[in-house]
Amino acid sequence: YNISVKSSITVFVIDSTELEFRIREKMSGKQRSDNEPIFQFIYGRYFTKTWEVLNKDLEEHFPLIIAYFEKKVEEEVEIKRQAEIEKRRREKEYKVAMARYESHLVEYNAFNSLFAEYERWKEAQKVREFALAKKNKGASVEWYNWANAKADYIDPLVESGDDILGEYPPKKPIEPQKSFW
Repeated sequence: YNISVKSSITVFVIDSTELEFRIREKMSGKQRSDNEPIFQFIYGRYFTKTWEVLNKDLEEHFPLIIAYFEKKVEEEVEIKRQAEIEKRRREKEYKVAMARYESHLVEYNAFNSLFAEYERWKEAQKVREFALAKKNKGASVEWYNWANAKADYIDPLVESGDDILGEYPPKKPIEPQKSFW
């Protein structure tokens, strides 16, 4: 056992577990006939446990007080042990949840990618159909070839780049600013 003072708080130390306590004289409005002071031995910041003893009986109460502190240390150790078990359980649960989240995220992104590629393929097919229909209505071969090249540009199965537009999706051109110098 050890008793020390930390930041003006007295602590009773048992096996590295610290328990705060105070001893103070009880102030009472009543006069005692023997004028013997009554001391309060107070455990905890918020008066968790209080023993009131006469000055002459203070030493007799120490075994009871120490036994109480030993019991409190056992309770504190058990609380810390349970908290550590709970912490490990939560960490394990978090790891499982993160693994589930990451696999879901991969699947979600793959699905969205699949759907986006399908939409691009479908749009490319529409452009090809439109180009053929326009060719049948008299559009030039040059225009037809240009439209099919744009369909190939959109189509994820072909993935041809475009000399002017670059990689898919195309970016809107930025108008150059006129320099005033």
